[in-house]
Amino acid sequence: MNFIYYVTIVDLDGNEVEQQSFPNLSLAIDRLNASYGHWPFVDQTQSEAGCGSCHAH
Repeated sequence: MNFIYYVTIVDLDGNEVEQQSFPNLSLAIDRLNASYGHWPFVDQTQSEAGCGSCHAH
């Protein structure tokens, strides 16, 4: 079975800006890390609002 992995970039309104397909997950992750790997990671599940809040999703 073959899978195709898609990286889809959307704007704040949910409109698709760009989509690329990749033959394997590793290449898709590399693409995401190359573009967004510099963003700071904030674990919103640990915030006061909790895991069930909109902040965590």
